[in-house]
Amino acid sequence: MTKMEGSPRGRILTLGDCHGDFNAVHNALIRGKHAGCIAAIQVGDFGFFPGELEKFMPSIGRWPLPLHVIDGNHEDHEWLHRQRTHRRGEALLQWATDWDLHYHPRGTVSELCGWRVAWCGGAAHADRPQEYAARPSLHRRGPPPAPTWSSWVSQADVRRTLAAIGDRPVDLMVTHSCPYGLGIGMAGSDFMIPGVMKHSFKFGFEIGPEGDFGEQYLTDLWHALPNKPLLWIFGHWHVRQARKAQSTEFACLGTCEGECRESAIWQIITDSDRPRIHALK
Repeated sequence: MTKMEGSPRGRILTLGDCHGDFNAVHNALIRGKHAGCIAAIQVGDFGFFPGELEKFMPSIGRWPLPLHVIDGNHEDHEWLHRQRTHRRGEALLQWATDWDLHYHPRGTVSELCGWRVAWCGGAAHADRPQEYAARPSLHRRGPPPAPTWSSWVSQADVRRTLAAIGDRPVDLMVTHSCPYGLGIGMAGSDFMIPGVMKHSFKFGFEIGPEGDFGEQYLTDLWHALPNKPLLWIFGHWHVRQARKAQSTEFACLGTCEGECRESAIWQIITDSDRPRIHALK
């Protein structure tokens, strides 16, 4: 897989969870622009809540770089679903036009800096009940397979992602969490274990082997991909770590907020035959 001819070359800034700390995002984008980045990706838990962006954006006008985002688990998913579906996503088009903010719904594919990118946000809650809306169904147990909207990555989201990817492999996968059992090494914090057992495991999710946790349906997505992406970036775990599984490099980004913000600022170098990720210096 190589960059598409004629596509712009440049560095892509990547940011971890920010949980509505838009000042931290703004400062990181300014820094990334000065370092030569031409676009940015934020991997969910962005801060999609009613009125929050409208309060912040007048102070800056537009983001300093085109900002490409997905949803995490800590968003108002019902409100975000309305923005995506009302008048064919008029609000999302307005965000892109007015703010250079580009929200990528789950199960979509696009091109960024010449690389083919698949986007699939969402993750299961570990600290609160799962949030979703679904029609009554006859499935016997476990999470609804095709909710209207949900905090987690659903089976329907995986099917949409695979359909969007089709026969052409993607170079970069952007998700909020990660697959389990591949040696990526997401262990989580001990104090989160009771919440995981109560809100994820008992809800019906498989969470993977100890010390290598992740999302059940992202694991299904990984195994269903005939061609693995070169790079897979995600957040959610609030740690900074990179591991390789088969031919794919997995990079977990830290949090882009408060005192931890430096750990979340990475850059993807795109001037070679495969995207490479490094800390922004």
